[in-house]
Amino acid sequence: MKRILLVVLITWCSVAGAVSSEQMDEAQMAAALDQLGQLLGLAPVEPAELSRKVEEIGELRFRHTVPIDFMSREELKQYIRELFDEEYPVEFAEREERALRGFGFLEDGQDLRTIREKVLNENIAGFYDERPGVKKLFAISSGRTLGVMNQLILSHELRHAVQDQHVVIREKLIVDSDYDDRRLAALCLFEGDASVLMEQYLMSGVTENMPEMANLFQVLDQGLSGADIAEMLGVGPALKTAPPIVQEQLIAPYVQGRALAMAAYKKGGFALLNELMERPPRSMEQVLHPEKYLDGPGSSDEPVPVKLSETRDAEVDFEGRLGEFLIQVLLRGGPARAQANAAAAGWGGDAFAVLRTSEGFRLVWRSVWDSVEDAREFESALVTHMDASIGNAFYELESSGKEVLFVRSQFR
Repeated sequence: MKRILLVVLITWCSVAGAVSSEQMDEAQMAAALDQLGQLLGLAPVEPAELSRKVEEIGELRFRHTVPIDFMSREELKQYIRELFDEEYPVEFAEREERALRGFGFLEDGQDLRTIREKVLNENIAGFYDERPGVKKLFAISSGRTLGVMNQLILSHELRHAVQDQHVVIREKLIVDSDYDDRRLAALCLFEGDASVLMEQYLMSGVTENMPEMANLFQVLDQGLSGADIAEMLGVGPALKTAPPIVQEQLIAPYVQGRALAMAAYKKGGFALLNELMERPPRSMEQVLHPEKYLDGPGSSDEPVPVKLSETRDAEVDFEGRLGEFLIQVLLRGGPARAQANAAAAGWGGDAFAVLRTSEGFRLVWRSVWDSVEDAREFESALVTHMDASIGNAFYELESSGKEVLFVRSQFR
């Protein structure tokens, strides 16, 4: 889905640890954060002042003013419904769903489009609509002042707006599917960068008497899964019960993306982050292992291009690339979960395609690994996973040197 860039509740719910360990609704959270803001010296501000501070912290100037508006949850539901009709049509969502079902990310009967719409309705706290002709910010808030909660949300979203004015974000996301390694990797940089700016905005009000505030966001440094974070923080039930692939796709840009952006920030501040926007990471491998990206194009670990000869003269329903992170998510869903991260490490490149056949659909997935040993480790974990999830009679697996070919036929 060509996406609106979001800051979901998990981004600012991590602040709740400084206020209370109990679940809070949005109004309670806003009130608690306003009290916290008084301690931090973050008083309500005007939009122009908020924009100026985002420019100052991020070392990047706006080229023109970005409108800021407020929206209720009911208004958000209608907005998302219209957005889905325009940007995430049923036919595309069904093809994306088939691909995920072919891998086993989704079960029969799970409606991806409906699940995603419910998750977004419950968990969006604010967003920047980066569609051509829109380019506007929204806070989902009953209050219409820029108290601390809305400052945090909109500082994040204003950073997206200034990113977009300098590099045109949607041109950097490369492919349409959110469940593709290339798009997810680029998105991690933009969301991670905006999350770091939001943290620095909050920290700008910290006094010497409150050094513990520097640890507000430490929950995001604990290597937790999307399911772990959804369970810990005040997200809605739709996200807590969503398939892991949906959880991870939504949460990874904020968690793995923040880790990447923080590594860049520590290395070169916002000057480096501003430079990296021109060349986002090309794979989630580069996100998960920042040294493979931050050392520069000449020394980074670039994905190996993979061709699928099986698509020749075939009717392709959907195609894409999983990458290291989504392979981790796949393997964590079964008996190979303990080996998932190690089995996905050593990824060199992959490509998959869903092909239409007279009997239904056929999934072809070819992956290339850094070494023969890496390929064998992945193959072993994949066999363990697939035998348990779909049964060994429903797929074929071939390996040769550093390559592994997985084929699943006759699924719907």
